[in-house]
Amino acid sequence: MKALKVVSLAMVCMAMVLVSCSGDDGEQGPQGIAGVDGVDGQDGVDGVDGNANVQQFSYNLEVFTNYGNLQFDLLNIVNQPENFAFLYYIVDNNGLVYSIPGPIYNLYYTSVYSDVISGGNTLFIDFYNSSDDTPAVVPGGTFTQVIVVAIEKTSLANKNGNADIIAELKSAGVDTSDYHAVAAYFGLE
Repeated sequence: MKALKVVSLAMVCMAMVLVSCSGDDGEQGPQGIAGVDGVDGQDGVDGVDGNANVQQFSYNLEVFTNYGNLQFDLLNIVNQPENFAFLYYIVDNNGLVYSIPGPIYNLYYTSVYSDVISGGNTLFIDFYNSSDDTPAVVPGGTFTQVIVVAIEKTSLANKNGNADIIAELKSAGVDTSDYHAVAAYFGLE
């Protein structure tokens, strides 16, 4: 009897080994139906508002006596001026801020340009007499500083750079000729 049990057990084990081997796998079945989306989690805390990588620099004019033009190095503000759009302002000795280029006091007007497009880094400001368009000589102490606001060009400000940034500011209701409005918008004051 014992021998019969051992032989039966051996036959069952051999049958399991032979049956458990399989051939090639079949084809993949169809994709099942997607489950229901889970519940969204809570919103996180808002971060601090940014300033679009805006920098400001003030040039002291109190060190100049009688001048008709000024030159400043834009590398004192940013490392790569070609990647920035600029807004310029001049402050008089009473603290009034004027957007330049443009008229000042109905006595002068300014021309502002840079050589960044040609690979330079210099900002030029020229003063002219409003009455006859001749180069002006501004008495020292008339103006105290030039403020330059550098705004990094973003993907929204494509090849037009400065024009696109000014258009964006205007569409946001910012008067770019008003330094205090620009400074408030970018958190510079």
